[in-house]
Amino acid sequence: MSYPRRVRATLYDYDRYTEIENALDNAFDIYFLDEVSAEGIGGLSLPLSDAGAVELRRGRYVVIDIEGNARFSFKIEGNPRYAQVDIGEESMEILTVKGRSAGVAISDATIIYPALALDLPLDSSWRLFSFASPSFPNGGSWPGSREQYEYQDGVAQGWRYQTVTDAEDVSTNYPSPIGFPWPNSPKNGNGVMPTPTYIPTYWIWPSAADDGDEGFAFFRDTFTLLAAQPVTFSVTADNLFTLYLEGVPILGEDADHWMWQGYKEVTMWIPAGTYQVAAVVENVETDLAFNPGGFLYAAYVAADNDDGALVPYVPAHWSNELFTSHFSATEYPGWTPGQIISQVKTEAEARGCWDNHTVTSSFLAFEDTDGNDWDSLDTETSSEYIPSFAIEVGKTFLDLLKQLHGEGWIDWHWKPGELELDVWAAGMMGFGNTGPTYSIANQNLVGLERDETAPYANRLLVQWAKGFVTVSDSAEITAYGTVVEDFFHTDAETRADAQRLGRIELQRRVADARAAVMVVVEPTSAIDCPYESFNIGDYVAVPQEDGIGTEFLQVLAITVRTDSEGYATWQLELNRRFRNPLRDQAELIRSLGGKTQGSVGDRGVAR
Repeated sequence: MSYPRRVRATLYDYDRYTEIENALDNAFDIYFLDEVSAEGIGGLSLPLSDAGAVELRRGRYVVIDIEGNARFSFKIEGNPRYAQVDIGEESMEILTVKGRSAGVAISDATIIYPALALDLPLDSSWRLFSFASPSFPNGGSWPGSREQYEYQDGVAQGWRYQTVTDAEDVSTNYPSPIGFPWPNSPKNGNGVMPTPTYIPTYWIWPSAADDGDEGFAFFRDTFTLLAAQPVTFSVTADNLFTLYLEGVPILGEDADHWMWQGYKEVTMWIPAGTYQVAAVVENVETDLAFNPGGFLYAAYVAADNDDGALVPYVPAHWSNELFTSHFSATEYPGWTPGQIISQVKTEAEARGCWDNHTVTSSFLAFEDTDGNDWDSLDTETSSEYIPSFAIEVGKTFLDLLKQLHGEGWIDWHWKPGELELDVWAAGMMGFGNTGPTYSIANQNLVGLERDETAPYANRLLVQWAKGFVTVSDSAEITAYGTVVEDFFHTDAETRADAQRLGRIELQRRVADARAAVMVVVEPTSAIDCPYESFNIGDYVAVPQEDGIGTEFLQVLAITVRTDSEGYATWQLELNRRFRNPLRDQAELIRSLGGKTQGSVGDRGVAR
């Protein structure tokens, strides 16, 4: 016994709130593809002679409801498609429109901006969300740095290398770089006292770490320029470092462990303003009894004094105890997925991108839509922070969601009929939510198809910035009976992050090797009807491949089409996505920028 559910469509104006009354009363072939972490697409047709046809304009919105409940909404994208279809011995002209889900269409029209002032001359083709970002939300509790050693060299370039041994404020020998530029030749171990304008600068280290701790030290501070001028940044570290300005790396050394014997510098023209400076220093492992780490930094400008003589170095910013700091033996501090998404959303709203729409979100900085912590798919680390996340400037808000999903951090879905973004920690959408059983015996299963599996692997060789690591799934190796290897490249900066990314990718390879399952269902009551007994992302039971018993699989997509009487037909994609013509259409719409949807004058047979 079937459970018919009436499908209707309603047209709304460009603001999404003003209804175009009765415009779609005679709409037919209404359909939508509702997906987890993907575009989704909807569409419908109207007779060209219908009064509502003229209202189907690009940019307006369609809400599709089933028995009065909104289940999907899409934005009309591209140009309407006109076609002539045969109905028996007569013909009829029809107009067809389609488009991606409303939330997706809006998010695809919002791009990622650099984190810095647009007139700052930096290579900012990538937007980096890291501890170095000006808007980094998790550094508020960082303590100040420890001033370990006052810089004492200050001698002309080319003078002999020395270690500081005779200054009263230095208790342990510590190397100084030769000729590190600092104003007014400060005391340098040869008895010369500082001039009245001398500003001490220091080798610094996180106050929460010991002097010889091996690992990563992180520093943040700001400085202000009152006028546009060239600024020179000079940096050295024990051992390796990267210096960031406004979240963009501008200077670094990632190979020479003897970097502390010298320094690197760069000069750039910087407009007036306040700027974020950050650095990460790696104190590498050695077999030395004493293995200090340190960071030495100076930013200076050239200026004229009162008599017109050139003053070579005028300090603008320097390393001291005012730099906030953090230390970790293995991991970079980072952002939660919720913080990244919210930051981009806030910036878009500030630019007026969504002024005509009320876009809300159901997640928080440290909790997903269902209140779960932001753990990634990598359960071995259980970290809620993404150590470093980079996305190209000019990519869209949609690209951001897709990339976070692809890297194993989130699942997402735009709530149907609303512009509310739901985001879950990866693997937590629908976790524990089990729905009905579909089977021939229950008279609610019409068809079942299993797709071919994707290439399989149970061990990966993972490349990262400084080498390779391997990750394996021992349970899969045992179950499969042999090792199956593959290669995976990452941009990870640490071994720990490379291992995390490798484990996530390995989980994906194993999951993708399982068959995709597509079922055509015919609900018999509210108990087994999609959207009434379960939602997208939940789990339903279907017959196992061997036909013995059932298994619960996640609903990744729901396709609804109206039949000849305007009632819903149902198709579910489980476990893994199928190749779906509607999904291909959504990708085409995006690739063409919504400029076209089909040709004029198609002739076919009405369904």
